Amino acid sequence: MRRINWVIVGLVTIIGSCLCPSNADTSGPVGDGEQQNPGLPVQGTDALPAPNIRPGPDNAVVPNRTRPVPPTPSPSPPPISPDSRPGEPANTFTSEPLNPVSMALAAPAEPPPVIVPGNASAIARSNLAGFTPTFIPNMFGDQPPTTVRTFSSSPIAHPNVPRPPRPPGPPGPPPVSPQTRQIVPSARGFKIADNQSPEPRDRFFYTFNYFDDLNGSINRQIQSPTVSQRAYRHIFGFEKTFLDGNASLGVRVPLNTFTINNPLNSNTSTSVGDLAVFSKYVLWRSDDKQSLISSGLAVTTPTGPRNFAGAPSLTGFRSTSIQPFLGGIYRRDRFFAQAFEAIDVATNSRDVTLIYNDYAIGYFLYESKDPRAFIKALVPTFETHVNIPLNHRGAQRPGDPSATGDQVNLTLGTTLVLKKNATLAFSFGQPVVGPNAFNYETALLFNYYFGRSRTAPATLTPPILGL
Repeated sequence: MRRINWVIVGLVTIIGSCLCPSNADTSGPVGDGEQQNPGLPVQGTDALPAPNIRPGPDNAVVPNRTRPVPPTPSPSPPPISPDSRPGEPANTFTSEPLNPVSMALAAPAEPPPVIVPGNASAIARSNLAGFTPTFIPNMFGDQPPTTVRTFSSSPIAHPNVPRPPRPPGPPGPPPVSPQTRQIVPSARGFKIADNQSPEPRDRFFYTFNYFDDLNGSINRQIQSPTVSQRAYRHIFGFEKTFLDGNASLGVRVPLNTFTINNPLNSNTSTSVGDLAVFSKYVLWRSDDKQSLISSGLAVTTPTGPRNFAGAPSLTGFRSTSIQPFLGGIYRRDRFFAQAFEAIDVATNSRDVTLIYNDYAIGYFLYESKDPRAFIKALVPTFETHVNIPLNHRGAQRPGDPSATGDQVNLTLGTTLVLKKNATLAFSFGQPVVGPNAFNYETALLFNYYFGRSRTAPATLTPPILGL
């Protein structure tokens, strides 16, 4: 019997060693009422320790049966897809390689673009949200109603003063009443450089000009009794682009007020002036979009009164004027320059034909980096305006009602670039060559931009001020 028991124990031991792997942990939990058996044989060993036994029924020896412990799985290497290539990352969860789209989305963001020196001005002014990157302020201009007229008043009535009796003889010629001459402004007063840019733009605009002591120096030279003449001009306009922003059409209408003080006819009058229509077209634009050359045409129609501001004491011509022009813009970083060259041809030969030369330089002195700032930029500008008559030359030709002299006017102003896609400009102008057509000029210019002209990110340059 003892031999049979040993044979059974040996068979159990052999079967247990076959069922459990060599690295199995035999220290796991055991069944109820059983004791842990640390002495189970290990596969691959030559010596087998004596098993623990306990008495069974009929004093039979029964070996302790330990509960087999499931083996702990060892980490296995990630499966390699048969389609994967050397050096290609494989999906550790599936046998397929990573999706290229997922890899692209998970890739880090590309570095910012390198700033090319030629484009530095557009990128530097990208904080001016609300304007195109190529924007610069309009020119101020210098155009007053400076075309002069020789005015002759009606004969002045003299009071009845007692005169000594004449000696007898043939009657002499009747006494001639003296006439008063004065140089007054004409009704004509449009110039392409006034609150304009060579670049086509989408905008509504308003301009206010005040001219002090119009033609005062000339009137004093001819000993006119006129004390002072002042002009106030309000201009309302609209401009719209087309052809991908390379062309535009616009209209403008002035509202003129004229005040004259002299012993004969001191008065103030106001009237709507002549309607003007203008067009622009870009002939050339640089690759960096910072410079351009444009051309266009402005036509002033005689829709207003013959006299400036409708003043009854003034004279003038009622004719159409045609003004072809060339314009240009040059920009580098914060500096810019712009210019207009135009010829203003009157269809009436009695009126004067003028050449306009307008040049402006400016600098973005201040630019806010806060997108919520109300004032985004401060742009001072200096302008020179040269107006040359081609006919009726000479301001003091008494027999020529269209006599006009050469004029050089200087204008200094500042443009504020505002948050709501607008600019507000102030300027002061003064003639330096003449006879002076006015003592000084002050102007206020407002532009509200929409459409292409306010595509963000943006930037600017102020308009030519004009007189």
